[in-house]
Amino acid sequence: MFNKKEKKHFFNVTPDMTEYGNIVNLFQNEFDKNKHEYINVNYGVMAIEKGAFKDMISLKQIIINDSVRVIEPQSFMGCIKLTDIKLPNNLTEIPSEMFYNCHMLENIVFPLTIRKIGSNAFTNCYELKNLNFPENLRIIGAEAFSGCTGLKQLNIPKSVISIGNNIIKNSNIEEVIMPNRFKENINNIIPNNIGVEDIDKETIKVLIEKKHFD
Repeated sequence: MFNKKEKKHFFNVTPDMTEYGNIVNLFQNEFDKNKHEYINVNYGVMAIEKGAFKDMISLKQIIINDSVRVIEPQSFMGCIKLTDIKLPNNLTEIPSEMFYNCHMLENIVFPLTIRKIGSNAFTNCYELKNLNFPENLRIIGAEAFSGCTGLKQLNIPKSVISIGNNIIKNSNIEEVIMPNRFKENINNIIPNNIGVEDIDKETIKVLIEKKHFD
């Protein structure tokens, strides 16, 4: 993603900067918080606490090494210039509001270990174009992709057993491929659907009323 030798405004988070291996209140003032554009969370850091990088308006890219097992809600909320993030390979959850209002987030690669995407996790991520979910995903929270005006389609894997309400509210998504088990509850999950088609015994295609929020 980036080479620290080639980038200005680079910040390297090491374990000795953390509290018991957890990133908490790392930046003490707004100037220090917002001068960093590139961050590397070094090996040895175990968790990122709630809101740890919240509202870092200059942050563009971040690498999180694989020692991190837990990322708490709102960790990158309001990072309006964040375009790329490398998530740790052992992560099991994208928590609620993790990328809320990350308007410029373009690329997200889900680790294969992800089991849950929390409510409003990607709300107002306008620049997201594609999402490839891991095959073992189990839960998607309410309004998880609301306001994602760059997305056109979602393909939800058959492994998912729970989906919250209004997952694509105020988005430009035109169709959702999803497990047949959600057919009876589709009007809560996608209230603005205009039709449901059976693809096979296990899968349905949900067609969405086209609205544009450009």
